[in-house]
Amino acid sequence: MLAKNSSLQLLGTFCLLYHATPIPLSQPRLEELIALLAIHAGAPLDRGQVAAHFWPDSTEGQARTNTRNLLYKLKEAWPDVEQVIAIERNRITWREDSGIELDIKRFAELQALAEQSQSTEQRVSWLAEAIELYRGDFLPSGYSDWALLQREEWRGRYSEVLEALVDGLVALRRLDEALAWAKQLRSHDPLQESTYRRLMRIYAGLGDRASALRVYHNCATLLEQELGVEPSPATVEFYARLSRQDGAKQLAADTAAEEGA
Repeated sequence: MLAKNSSLQLLGTFCLLYHATPIPLSQPRLEELIALLAIHAGAPLDRGQVAAHFWPDSTEGQARTNTRNLLYKLKEAWPDVEQVIAIERNRITWREDSGIELDIKRFAELQALAEQSQSTEQRVSWLAEAIELYRGDFLPSGYSDWALLQREEWRGRYSEVLEALVDGLVALRRLDEALAWAKQLRSHDPLQESTYRRLMRIYAGLGDRASALRVYHNCATLLEQELGVEPSPATVEFYARLSRQDGAKQLAADTAAEEGA
């Protein structure tokens, strides 16, 4: 039966709704199991594969026993689970046609639509919708190696979407909005140097040269403290242009037409 009003949130605090009813799970390992199957929706996973994801240091026999026990606990917590997950003797599959809305799937769809769009307005709209879905890190309760890798992948994708949104807003001359999202990007990944160049450009476009220069000094201080390095030549050159009155004016004039560093 197709699940209506059902969704799985993996970006941020885990939340599983089935027919509008929250499914409480007793342990993080159950959340990890559901997440693992969901990211492979439609692709059968061998029980041995699942066992290896969770118990890589155990013997094959023990890992399979642990997997069997975990599936038993999942069925106890979610009696209708097999409407969504096909549990067979040798493999387990998240049914792609189950009707469960996956936030990660929708995020990826919106990112792809934005990348393919020829309309800046439409691109910005899709990117903004994707950002609304990112409520936090992927499965923060999960600490298996595969979950940590997924977390980093989705953090990277979120950065990409934020960067594209900032650049789109700059292209549309919506600089106040671009500034707000550029600050969010800096908070998300404070060591990403290109973000500081984006901020400097936006401040220049807003006519706030002092703030643009301050961004550079904050960037230089942070890079020295955290990484023991100096800003890249591209950032230094950007700062040099801002420091010159004529360069700052030219940057301000160019900002609305440029889409990123």
